[in-house]
Amino acid sequence: MRRSGLLWLACAAWLVVAAAGQAAEFWDDEEEDREEYAGAMGTFLFNPADGIWGLSAGWGVWIKNTPVFGDYFVSVFHNGLEGATYSGIGMTARLMPHWAVAPFVGAGGSYNPSLSGKRDDEAAPAEGGAAVADKGESYWAGHVEGGVRVGPSQWRSFFEASGRYTWTTSSGDDPAYWLIGLSWGNRF
Repeated sequence: MRRSGLLWLACAAWLVVAAAGQAAEFWDDEEEDREEYAGAMGTFLFNPADGIWGLSAGWGVWIKNTPVFGDYFVSVFHNGLEGATYSGIGMTARLMPHWAVAPFVGAGGSYNPSLSGKRDDEAAPAEGGAAVADKGESYWAGHVEGGVRVGPSQWRSFFEASGRYTWTTSSGDDPAYWLIGLSWGNRF
């Protein structure tokens, strides 16, 4: 099985285990009884070695009385590996306690439509007549992340530092990359 298939399988297994831990009556309650809105967040994502940088904005939701957190986001970023700019929409599910200094781990996915870029096969084929891989095309991505959130309950704001490993359906030479994330946000 390919590495990306194993990662998707691990993410799916993690979500199944998290959902199975909840009692059946939990889902019979109203949405307001299950969810707690966690506020809005902005993130600066970057990887100077590969020329990747961008901004992400999102909002979070806690499942009440659990460390399960969901972050929905939209983003715009430049990927130096592809030589293209992308937008993105996705979600990350995290395990993150409600502490003043809270470590977290998470996994998620996104769809990243291309805003620029070109297909390399529009140029002349590579030597030997073989077509060159496409670059700058839209792609699906999965990611795993870990980090820490700092935001005592008496603060209205919070800050995060994280690392994210992303693998993609892009057809480039090495479609996976690392990102560093610096985030800030406000609670509702």
